[in-house]
Amino acid sequence: RYRSGAVLPAAVTALLDAAKPGLLDEYHAGQVFAALGVPETAQVFIPDGGRLPGNFSLNFPVVAKLTSPDLPHKTEVGAISLNLRGHSELTRALRDMRANVAQTAPKANVTGALVQEMAPGLGEALIGLTRDPRVGPLITLAAGGTLAEVLKDSTLRCAPVDLATARAMINEIRSFALLRGYRGHATGD
Repeated sequence: RYRSGAVLPAAVTALLDAAKPGLLDEYHAGQVFAALGVPETAQVFIPDGGRLPGNFSLNFPVVAKLTSPDLPHKTEVGAISLNLRGHSELTRALRDMRANVAQTAPKANVTGALVQEMAPGLGEALIGLTRDPRVGPLITLAAGGTLAEVLKDSTLRCAPVDLATARAMINEIRSFALLRGYRGHATGD
């Protein structure tokens, strides 16, 4: 969100916090996007060791994922559960994911769990911010989900990017052709 070309104070604070060395977990990265006005699905963050809040009000089904800067690929270590349909499934999934990570990635710094309402959609996109010590901040756009590494279909630009550059980046992702209505597929925005 911008006012007269200036980034709002909440976005500046979130971006400065994100500038710290190392990776951000999903929750903290989401805080940066939220401060910039990027919409996100309803969610609850549960700090590590915490329990589901008594006022848990998300609509099921939900997705639960353990948050950690050390676990960029959650599927491989059993740190994500999809389509959870009730409190008991969610509680069991959180317990099982913690046990999985304790066994498969015992040195991972788990910061908590992010529970989000499942959002229907046509596809997934990966958007990343990397700080290269020689070049500066870089924006990556790629096919998201488990296809990110399989397809190796990505584009990269120096930050910041304007709207025209963002649209050009979207058009460079070959697998997004499906989202543009290729061969009768539904068209995304």
